[in-house]
Amino acid sequence: MISLKVGEKFRPDFKEAAEEMSKYSNLLCPPAPLYKRYVGNVTHGTLIDLAVGIDFLDGRNKFGGGTIDCDDADFSNYMVSVCRRFYTHLVSCLEMSCVEICNTRMMPINPSSEKFMEYIDGLLKTSQMSRAGKKKWRVYFDALRILRNKTSHSDSSIKPHELQVLQDARLDIHIGVGNRMQASVINFKPILERVLEFLDIV
Repeated sequence: MISLKVGEKFRPDFKEAAEEMSKYSNLLCPPAPLYKRYVGNVTHGTLIDLAVGIDFLDGRNKFGGGTIDCDDADFSNYMVSVCRRFYTHLVSCLEMSCVEICNTRMMPINPSSEKFMEYIDGLLKTSQMSRAGKKKWRVYFDALRILRNKTSHSDSSIKPHELQVLQDARLDIHIGVGNRMQASVINFKPILERVLEFLDIV
């Protein structure tokens, strides 16, 4: 079972994050435009992950007629997997959003290597945004790419040039002890706010 200490530490964050994901899921479903509904797929999937985590934290560990043992170490691993799914799912759905918007503008993206930043650059090429604005958003999404990569690999250490990108994008809250990525479900909301702001103005 999860200890009282771990439950008290993480339960508020999981519940707050779940409330926010629920709000976004309601906003990003039909009749929202398709490019936003792709992001809604992320919020809905994350909401399910958070709900399962809350069940574990509240001592409810019976699923589908079976019992899943979950101690502090198990929950720590689960939290890592929730963060990994959030960042990887968000990046892939953002790629689909970029494609959808560009297709609507009759300026399709043709990425040569299917790298995330090629989708962002492809969309920015169709935008009337200022050069300074485009530069700012490139930095932000490069930082998001770094976060996705760090949650996808066993080595979460952040290299010096990556530290600078995260700081420039004002995502240095993700820099933890020893310059390792510090992932937390409480950081999902501000990232979604920025992503949706981008989709609104691009």
